[in-house]
Amino acid sequence: NEIRVIEAVDNNPHVSQRQISREIEISQSSVLRILKSERFHPYHVILVQALNEADYEKRIRFCHFMRDKMNQQLDFLRFVMFSDEAKFCNNGAVNRHNSHY
Repeated sequence: NEIRVIEAVDNNPHVSQRQISREIEISQSSVLRILKSERFHPYHVILVQALNEADYEKRIRFCHFMRDKMNQQLDFLRFVMFSDEAKFCNNGAVNRHNSHY
């Protein structure tokens, strides 16, 4: 069974433990045990925005701007809305919401 599980992952690195379990007809716990013994770990792809050389200067300027604003107005950050929602496009749009590998 171990060889068949490893072959399934080698053939398709994006295959789920549940799918391997169904195809090979062994329990999910056995699949998990085999994968752990072979040092395979589940993971989620996390896409990040690429930084170019020119971006560093822009980031420094922004930091200086924020520092100066906070020095001028101590409660400046109370008037800034921070949100965890963003859309970053860098050489094309990527929509990978809830991608799991």
